[in-house]
Amino acid sequence: MKKIFAGASIIALGMAAPAYAQNNSDVNQEGASNEATVTQEGAGNSSDIDQIGDLNRAEVQQQDLNNAANISQDSSGGEEFGLIVQHGEDSVGTINQTGASFSNVATISQSQTTISNSATIFQSDSTDGEARTSQAAGSNSVINVDQGNFLASGGGGTGATNARVFVTQHGSDHTATVTQVGSDQFADVDQMIPGTGNTSSVSQGTYGGATSNAYILQIGDGDTAEIAQNSDNNHAEIGQGGGSGNFSAIDQGFANGTGLGGDSNVAVSAQDGSGNFSAISQNQTTTGGMNNADVLQEGTDNTSFVLQEGSMNMATVNQYDGSTSTVNQSGTSNTVTVNQGTPPAP
Repeated sequence: MKKIFAGASIIALGMAAPAYAQNNSDVNQEGASNEATVTQEGAGNSSDIDQIGDLNRAEVQQQDLNNAANISQDSSGGEEFGLIVQHGEDSVGTINQTGASFSNVATISQSQTTISNSATIFQSDSTDGEARTSQAAGSNSVINVDQGNFLASGGGGTGATNARVFVTQHGSDHTATVTQVGSDQFADVDQMIPGTGNTSSVSQGTYGGATSNAYILQIGDGDTAEIAQNSDNNHAEIGQGGGSGNFSAIDQGFANGTGLGGDSNVAVSAQDGSGNFSAISQNQTTTGGMNNADVLQEGTDNTSFVLQEGSMNMATVNQYDGSTSTVNQSGTSNTVTVNQGTPPAP
């Protein structure tokens, strides 16, 4: 009888114990046409997929919180595809794609309640590479995307060509950082409602390149956005609305004085709220042409600085309420238009 009761007690304890899974998956593949799929349920799971070869494909799906997923792919001359989907809080997702590959795609989606989640994507030396990251409503989550940064790859990279980044965050106190090195770069960062205190930063062509395009949209209170470009044919736009204390900065050409100023630069900044501050600087000492800067601010206590160098510069600033504006231009065919006053009638 004692043995029976003891066995029953053990079973009862097992049934009463909370279901807190701690699964660990480790996949290593070498060769061509590899494909790996991992699905985990519960909390505290970890997944690690390493692939070497051509046409690699990896997919990880994790449910619940405190999960970690890592995908590493090295497919020189081939195509790489990585997908991580996580549901829950305190989760970490990382995709690392290296090698001179083509048409790489890396996607990390962290949905449901996104609190203290982290998503990191690194793509090196790729052509036509694409990185997509999204985090659902929550707070204190981080997204980092790095394409073609040879310093991040140990100094062996040459930069990415036709790299594309799409970042979407919903919630508060999120951080998004995008770094692109090479030519023909495109970055789109959206930090949407409900959202307060979000920070976004985009750096393109730090070590040379051409045709960089960066777009940042923030909807919320007290948001911060920065764009730095060092290429020819730069285009940067920052839009902030629905809040107060916003900060927007656009820096084009001549990053840290290490490169030449870019040609045909276009910078646009639009803010709607109070206490906004916007600064646009183009070329940063010499070389450039056909520069354009457009700043629109609505609300109270707005401040805007526009500094341009080169030829055929144009700056247009529209401000309302107690705004302050400073425009400094040097070169040929400069045009400045500043309108300050009360907000337009509703």
